[in-house]
Amino acid sequence: MYMRLTFNVTGDDFDAELALKETSINNMVVTFDVNYSNYIQFNSDREFSHEYYDEEYESIFYNFISNNIDNFLKNGADDFSLFMEVYVSEDEQCNFEILNADFLSLIGQYRISIPLSIYKVVEL
Repeated sequence: MYMRLTFNVTGDDFDAELALKETSINNMVVTFDVNYSNYIQFNSDREFSHEYYDEEYESIFYNFISNNIDNFLKNGADDFSLFMEVYVSEDEQCNFEILNADFLSLIGQYRISIPLSIYKVVEL
């Protein structure tokens, strides 16, 4: 099983361009379009986690969010999501922990939604 996480930041009054100037982007890839100036998407520079459980991959997002969320709020963001994509092979049972306790606490504190998609990967 592998995961891909995507952190999305938006808000009606969010100035994404200004927020990006003050964002620490270590290990992250930013998707920003000036035509949608109130939205930013962040992915790890590693597209997927290593085989589950990959604590390092999860910690990249935990550290990024905890270090930057106040900046996003200050610049008008009020809608956050951490999109989780889970990829399992067709003969694999899908059991996993949705983030560790510290990460879930951070998610709850800032009301970050967690949309989840699970994909079955067919081996060729």
